Amino acid sequence: MFVICGPKLSICGFIVSIWAIIMMGLMGVFYLIKSPLLLEDIGPTTEDDWKDRTKIDAIFQQSAYNCWVVAGVYVFVGLFSYFQMRMNSRQQYVVT
Repeated sequence: MFVICGPKLSICGFIVSIWAIIMMGLMGVFYLIKSPLLLEDIGPTTEDDWKDRTKIDAIFQQSAYNCWVVAGVYVFVGLFSYFQMRMNSRQQYVVT
């Protein structure tokens, strides 16, 4: 594997990925338990959507799945950033 990111960018990407995994995972849990604070964030498009409880529940569940998918993407971004950090640290010890 070769170096794509520098040391600062790889550390920043790793830290942001850790935070995003935690945040999106928790948001997915809160969407799954149908937290009332997130009701404004799901955004039904019509007035009839607000009246139908099953549509709101389906939107909450879909939002929870979306958060978990994004958390999974950040796992891969975090792994990539971690390997870039390792490659950058190995490059510093190579004497040419």
